[in-house]
Amino acid sequence: MAADIFGLMRDLLREEWKVLAKGKPPDIEPGNHCTKPFTCEFYNFCNKLLPVDHVTNLPGITPKSLEELTRQGIQSIFTAWCARRMVMTMARTC
Repeated sequence: MAADIFGLMRDLLREEWKVLAKGKPPDIEPGNHCTKPFTCEFYNFCNKLLPVDHVTNLPGITPKSLEELTRQGIQSIFTAWCARRMVMTMARTC
């Protein structure tokens, strides 16, 4: 059992060292994987360009909801609020 865990850790560390040896960060959008199972040490580097009202700052947002907002191109909490309000208004008038 311990040998399995050490083998897994060794393999994961090898992959991480390969990524770190590259001259630039991986071409992947920041997301839930940046903080689960732990916060990546490059989190602030990759996420520094996100605005204060970015949807990832919504308290309690689920990965599924975040994925849906991203799919719709909604990145701003204000934009998400406006879109939801517009849909609710249209539903009442129809």
